[in-house]
Amino acid sequence: EFDAATSSITWTLPKLDPGFSETIPFKAVISKTGQHLIRATVGNSAGLMTHAQMTTHAVGRADIDLKVITNPEPIEIGSTTSIVIQVQNRGTHPATDVMINLELPESLTGIESADYIMDGQQIAFHAFQLAPGQSQNLTVPVTSDVSGDHIIRATVKSSASSKSIVAENSLFFFSTKMKRTANRDQR
Repeated sequence: EFDAATSSITWTLPKLDPGFSETIPFKAVISKTGQHLIRATVGNSAGLMTHAQMTTHAVGRADIDLKVITNPEPIEIGSTTSIVIQVQNRGTHPATDVMINLELPESLTGIESADYIMDGQQIAFHAFQLAPGQSQNLTVPVTSDVSGDHIIRATVKSSASSKSIVAENSLFFFSTKMKRTANRDQR
């Protein structure tokens, strides 16, 4: 039985013969970082007691997930659509200095915004933080005058990791203009 006030679990065994042992499995979830002491006390009805203890150290870390979300439908050339970069901290520690860069192909044109810095086909978002469990969506409107598939690549870095995470997706633009061909009857 669990006592929330003392964070303790009590088991009662009806009998344990001399020379025998009993294993009692349990799971504990550590919800805070730092050192945690797990202590076991065994006693009997005659008042004999013994103790054992173990210290565990829980380390929190940021775990960043990155997605590039695009319109799954074909987009007409000259129309504007949005690319959404979704970043989430799935970890137990804040992600700090989160920096996202978006690389557009030459065939796409990004539309400028105060939310990011554009340098040619490179778009850099201002650094931010993500608390554990928090997510953020960043949007970039784009257009194209070239039909076909266009691959978009996003990269995220943070001070929590020395490695970059990369995600890609594509947009498909189409043209409604039809090419005319001459039909000549040659005899």
